[in-house]
Amino acid sequence: MKGNHYWEVEVGEKASWALGLATEKIKESRVIPEIPENGLWIIRLCGGKKFEAVSSTVRALHGKPKKVGMYKTTKELSFYDAETRTCIHTFDIEYPGVLYPVFSPGSRDKGPLIIKKKNGKK
Repeated sequence: MKGNHYWEVEVGEKASWALGLATEKIKESRVIPEIPENGLWIIRLCGGKKFEAVSSTVRALHGKPKKVGMYKTTKELSFYDAETRTCIHTFDIEYPGVLYPVFSPGSRDKGPLIIKKKNGKK
């Protein structure tokens, strides 16, 4: 995926989910690693309580949005509360290879993620 991209994801009242970008190595594993490593840039909600930004580190975040905007440019990945239009978190990404979007509805939570993709300028 190259260029700018924007997705809006309705997470609603789900207790667990993860959104972001991953490298091919992470994509092929089909499992989001519990221990952060290079090649993964996500925000996630765990058990309805732990809201985190995960890359090579884990950082606690505040709030619990119901709709998340995810905007990827050539050098950044930003997440927004799409209802209040406030920034949740931004990752600086310097990765020369292909990145893949991550939309995980959680393994134990039965509700869906509703994804709306809107292409940005290329």
